Amino acid sequence: MVLKIKTNNTFVKIQDSMLETEIERLEIYFRELLKKIGLENETWSQINFFELEKKKSIIRGLLRESKHSYKILKQLKQAFKNSDFSTETIKFYTKLYPMIHLPNDKSESVGLHFDNFGNKEFFTSWTAITNYKYPALSYIKNSQNFKKLISKFLIKFKILNLFLSNINIQKGEIYIWNGNMIHKGNLNTSKDISAAFQIKFTDENFIHEESLNLKDELENQYNLDFKLEDLIDKYNKLINFGCKIDNILKIKENKIDFYLNKSNNIEKKIISFSLSVLAQRIFTSNFPMINAIKKEDIIKNLDLISIIFGAENLSSIHRLNKFNNKEINEFLGRGL
Repeated sequence: MVLKIKTNNTFVKIQDSMLETEIERLEIYFRELLKKIGLENETWSQINFFELEKKKSIIRGLLRESKHSYKILKQLKQAFKNSDFSTETIKFYTKLYPMIHLPNDKSESVGLHFDNFGNKEFFTSWTAITNYKYPALSYIKNSQNFKKLISKFLIKFKILNLFLSNINIQKGEIYIWNGNMIHKGNLNTSKDISAAFQIKFTDENFIHEESLNLKDELENQYNLDFKLEDLIDKYNKLINFGCKIDNILKIKENKIDFYLNKSNNIEKKIISFSLSVLAQRIFTSNFPMINAIKKEDIIKNLDLISIIFGAENLSSIHRLNKFNNKEINEFLGRGL
């Protein structure tokens, strides 16, 4: 199979049997996780939003820290360095950020947006883990050349939808685009679950995730010495704590330290990332939450527990910084 790196205007083709093999292996691992975690035959529904997101988030964490993802990351890092986008000013990249799209998954159908959060140079690499039986992405041609203020203005109006171009994607195709390009993820109109992952390439540290230096060798830190059942049990119990605790200072008193001390490094990374992603999914959705405490408190608690477990996803810190809360400020001051 010829793997493709698609830029805004051209295809750059590369032959890489190792990358092809690892993408196949990552999909096999993904299918195994769907079955073990009970997401294999699920179709999205608004009523089950929270339960589905719990399962999707832990699978995303497990995919991110898999041995296959580590090998793919090494290959994609080199592929980017060999692409036309690579310059001396692009110095950083992020780890794999997995995405899962259930059939009719309205929570994943994101509106028009651009990825650049303020960096001067910013590129997104997007790779399909599975085959897509619908147009996964749509974009506005040449929108990477728009000024950001103009892009923000245009996004507010639905007229841009008249100028969208669809991208039909298959497993193993790699798309790289300028972070200023206006695009969106489309609703999964098929009957199959689809999955992909993103990597960011930036001139400065990416504010929402840990950044790795392109010049450094990527060390293999992926010790998969954990029991999946035990990990899922910890994850679910921590979520239960987060959905019940109505006082931030009680978090450390609810056996959080017990689970922290009983987790190795890879488990902490997976749990931290998964809880942060779950908090983010709740934060950016308008779907109902059936819990004893307020939705805002659940988000805060999940983000705080994620930080305790290692702040694997920096979005948790940015969300908490938006709250002018003395307890949160003191917590962040002690924890970082």
